[in-house]
This record gives sequence, structure tokens and C-alpha cells, in this order.
Amino acid sequence: YAFINNWIGPYGRIAMGLVAGTAIFAWGAWLQKKRSIPGQVLVVTGATAILTTIFAARTVYGFFTPESALGIMVLVVAALSILSIVQRAFPLSMAALLGGALAPLLAHSPVPNYFSLMIYIVILALGMLGIVAFRGWRILILFSFIISALYGATSFEQLSQHQTYLFMGVLYVIFFTATTLAIWRSKKAEHLDLFINALLAVLTLLWVNEYIPEIWR
Repeated sequence: YAFINNWIGPYGRIAMGLVAGTAIFAWGAWLQKKRSIPGQVLVVTGATAILTTIFAARTVYGFFTPESALGIMVLVVAALSILSIVQRAFPLSMAALLGGALAPLLAHSPVPNYFSLMIYIVILALGMLGIVAFRGWRILILFSFIISALYGATSFEQLSQHQTYLFMGVLYVIFFTATTLAIWRSKKAEHLDLFINALLAVLTLLWVNEYIPEIWR
């Protein structure tokens, strides 16, 4: 009612959303030590409230620049990632990955910088693989791979030839190394590792066929 009658303006609405989201996030982080599932639900709810508030502030009120909006969202994703490692909470790592994947879309840049976007995706993938290194949740490699492949499919067409080659090589090395190290660490190759490497091989062949000059193929 206060919003409809404009008793609380845009600044107040944004502030209330950020404060409420942060408070719920902190409450969930504290509660998780005693009650894991309810705590995780509150943490994800608080993170969602913050991301939604930033998205609304950016798209409805034009309050943030795309860079500052993305920066705040990255902080939320980083907090989720750290909490998932400390509390050994796999759902929080998945929430962090999903939030990180959606953050560039929620930042709503009118003129996307595809080179910077792919750098962000590489950093996101490395961050998720850092969680895998600490906790061994290999499924994160698969989902990180899918997200990176989807962003690559939309971005490579907008990049220069050499930039495309660069990110193709970097992403290949990241995920091949990740699965290899996972196998080396556990002393055995699981079906998931083989499946990810099969997908990586297929994707690499598609990239080569699409973006590499015929004489190099």
C-alpha cells in the first residue's frame, strides 16, 4: 500500500530489499549450523531477494550501472560459494552456480561486451572448480561445462577470430584438466567423468567445424 501510494520512493524500496535480503541471508547462515535444511532455504531466499532487488533497481529504476549491478551479484555468488564450502552444503554451491549464470542477464547491459562476458564465464567456471577441489562435488563440473558452452554459443559469433580461438582453448583446457584431476584425486574414473569428456570432445569437434578455417580442420 505504501509503494502504491508512493510513500516509499525508489531509494527506500531498494534499500528495504537489500537490507531484508541480507538479514535473511545472515539468519540462514547462522541457523544452518543448527538446522541445515531450513538454514539453506533461508540463505537461498536471502540471496534471491538481493539479486531480485538489484535486477529491479537496474531495470525499473535505472539505479545501478550494469557493471555495478553485476559486481554486487558477484559478491552474493561468492558468499554462497564460500558458505557452501564452509558448511559442506552442496545445494548452496548449485545456487551459487545458478546465480552466477544468471547474473549477466540480470545486470541487463544494453550493449553487451562479449569479450568481458566470456572472461566472466571463465572466472565463474574456475570458481566452481575450486569448490570441486575442496569438496569433490563433480556434478558441478558438468553444470559449469553446460553453462560455459551455452554462453560460448551465443558469444563466439560476436567475437573476433583470435578471441574465439582463445576462449575455445581456455575452456577446453579448464574442463579437460578438471576431469583429469578429479580422476587422479579419486584414483578412478567415474561414469560422470567419462560423460563430461565425451561432451567436451563433441563440443570441440563442433567448434572446430564451425569456427576453424577449413585448411586447419
